[in-house]
Amino acid sequence: MRPGTVPVMLYDGVEALDVTRPVGVLAGANAYLAATAPRQPGYRIATASPGRSAVESLSGVTLTGGSAPTVGGRPRKWTPTAVTSP
Repeated sequence: MRPGTVPVMLYDGVEALDVTRPVGVLAGANAYLAATAPRQPGYRIATASPGRSAVESLSGVTLTGGSAPTVGGRPRKWTPTAVTSP
């Protein structure tokens, strides 16, 4: 199976770990692929939210999305922007 784009949905009230866990697992898979199969493309992680707006997680963390940047067609590490709410 070839890796492809994996959407991660953001919405008000989402558990922050429900976003960061899959992103972390896919980033680990990309690192493994880069080390063992350099010609194999990695996963592209894309976040989506209603209206492309920032959302507030259940714990009060504000998440904004963005898709993973690529270098030479290969996904790089993606870090979600997170700012805790007052």
